[in-house]
Amino acid sequence: TGTQDIAEVAPQLLACIFIGFLSGTISKGLKRGLIASILVIIIAFLIWMLLSVISGEDLMALFQGAQLFSTIGGIFSAILGSVIGGVLGGLISGPYEEV
Repeated sequence: TGTQDIAEVAPQLLACIFIGFLSGTISKGLKRGLIASILVIIIAFLIWMLLSVISGEDLMALFQGAQLFSTIGGIFSAILGSVIGGVLGGLISGPYEEV
């Protein structure tokens, strides 16, 4: 139960990369893309926590024992994927143009 297969993690990581890429592309520029992608993942994490509290899920169980590694690993992979996507989106969209 403690091991995860790449087939379980890959869709979540690709979704975070895609979200980061979209936010980086919309915000234009490397620095803005990086900041926007990190903000999007933090907001998504806060929404996940809020909806978990509303639905009555035991959040303490996610941060204890065997589930701790998968929870922290999921959070770190989401942040890493978002940063990669944000940097790629910011680089592809070009520099931010001051008006």
